[in-house]
Amino acid sequence: PRDWSSDVCSSDLDALRLDAELEARLTRGARIGQPIAQDGALDRARRRLDQRTRVERELLAACLALPFDGLEALAETADDLRDPVHIALVPWVRARLEGGDPDAPEGAEAVVAELYALAGRFDPDGGALDEDAAKVALRELVLQVRLRAADDRVGPLRVKLEDGSASGDEQRELAELQRTAEGLRAELRGMNVPGA
Repeated sequence: PRDWSSDVCSSDLDALRLDAELEARLTRGARIGQPIAQDGALDRARRRLDQRTRVERELLAACLALPFDGLEALAETADDLRDPVHIALVPWVRARLEGGDPDAPEGAEAVVAELYALAGRFDPDGGALDEDAAKVALRELVLQVRLRAADDRVGPLRVKLEDGSASGDEQRELAELQRTAEGLRAELRGMNVPGA
């Protein structure tokens, strides 16, 4: 299966937000007097943000193209989205999938237009993919969004474990998140998704 996340170029990215793992590393480095992000971590965080935005946007577009499967995918990932525009669009996408015709949220009109354009790629009735391939692509996007969210939560907990400040509950949460992330990676590897 193809990695759809590389097909779209977004010109309206939000300002750079550090992911949780990088933020934890930077904070830990500052606490112990180490140089901050001299290893290219900030550049890697920027690239991950760009990739995440594209994956989230393609997920929402694929949901619109596959309404039945899209509702399930949206329910599975709505809490894992990071981009504020995408988060604001979740109720609009859900309403569209349920047959409503709401207006685009104010300020998100350009993103909505992009979602419609992207949705054409996943539309089994006229896009480049047949229905089975579109469903596989949607599942890959769901897994990628969920994996990034799990990894975001793992980073700060790992730092707390390393510095000895993690509570028993946080240690158990970290173990559960790591199991979840590994399960998501295994499913992605089974789909032959690069980087899984």
